[in-house]
Amino acid sequence: DQSTADSIKASDHLYYSSNAITPSENGTISIPLNHIMSKISVQLTLGTEYKASETNPITSVSAFGASTGATYSPGAETPWSAGSNVSKITLFPSVEYNTADRTATYEAILVPQTIAANTFGIEIRIGEKTYEWKSAEAFTLTGGTNHTLEMTVGNASSANIN
Repeated sequence: DQSTADSIKASDHLYYSSNAITPSENGTISIPLNHIMSKISVQLTLGTEYKASETNPITSVSAFGASTGATYSPGAETPWSAGSNVSKITLFPSVEYNTADRTATYEAILVPQTIAANTFGIEIRIGEKTYEWKSAEAFTLTGGTNHTLEMTVGNASSANIN
């Protein structure tokens, strides 16, 4: 469950490579940390059938088809081995609903993995209506990367992946 800011923070793991330390001339040591997990940001724009509203009509946004557990083996050629525990993940509304543009952004921190074609997707609920997008190709979540999905939700729904 990544539906709160605290849940997002708890899932964001950092690492540092032991050969990355660079001492400075004044005796301080820099220890660069990197994000090990993958982030997904879903930028939603409501279709024209959804009129501008003062409140966000989006009830929930979820990701499905991704493993929620894995084993990390630093130094291995393939450091991640995703587990078989696949479940729906509730995303956190990270950018406030913009009433004029009818836009909102939701995010989650996920385990780096490659998910088979037609398996990974996003589900958006607006009131009683559910919209679903599923990746027709294999979907790779890379560690240390923010994957952005730009989606228009409505009768003429579409999605772009960055």
